[in-house]
Amino acid sequence: MPPLSAIQGPSVKDWVSAETITAAKLEQDPRALRNAVDDLRSYLADNEANFSDSSAPNDAANGFTWHDSSGNTLEFRRSSAWEQVLTKGTAGTFLMTAGGGAGTVKLGGTINVDLVLSLDTTTIPANTLAADGDFLRQVIFHTDIQVARFRWGAVPTLLITHYNNATSVDALMKSFVVRTSSGNQKWVSFLRYSRDDIANTSLVGSGISSEDDAAQLKIGVSNINGGSMVSFN
Repeated sequence: MPPLSAIQGPSVKDWVSAETITAAKLEQDPRALRNAVDDLRSYLADNEANFSDSSAPNDAANGFTWHDSSGNTLEFRRSSAWEQVLTKGTAGTFLMTAGGGAGTVKLGGTINVDLVLSLDTTTIPANTLAADGDFLRQVIFHTDIQVARFRWGAVPTLLITHYNNATSVDALMKSFVVRTSSGNQKWVSFLRYSRDDIANTSLVGSGISSEDDAAQLKIGVSNINGGSMVSFN
């Protein structure tokens, strides 16, 4: 598929004084206009056909986008090569600058939402924590529970157990894992009940971990009855 710039505009005949008018000359302008319209229609048809497919378009100019229906990714054409922009359910960066500047946009999103659960361990796609400052966030809401355990890692390790002395109370739990350097993270987890009790323990905790950022990891909780959301940024 040729770039749009390759489609030439129709050339219009310049008539001169006293020039003889013939049928062939009169046909020149409509023919040129018809050819230009046909080229444009062909370009748009090819572009539509190549917008979403399991294989990349054979002909594409820099700046084109293509949806890979097989891998469910969005690809961007740059320097005569396809570059992955977005993948459903994963984190990534996309560098696309204009005017000669430099900038990187981090694409955040939701990895998992589960509204009914008793044990939730969400698999985190590899390279989700790809750069320092990238973080995971897990939000839990639950009812009628005394113990909530936060787990993290390739083989989920128990990091903290939040305990409430009372029963039949609502609670909100938030946990974060932040990449501080390659292979190193800091975590924090806190739980807020709808009522206070002097015997509540370990409602807030934090620490460090050393998981492989490029590996497929897991984040989760146990001993809860409610719902959760896992997201990244």
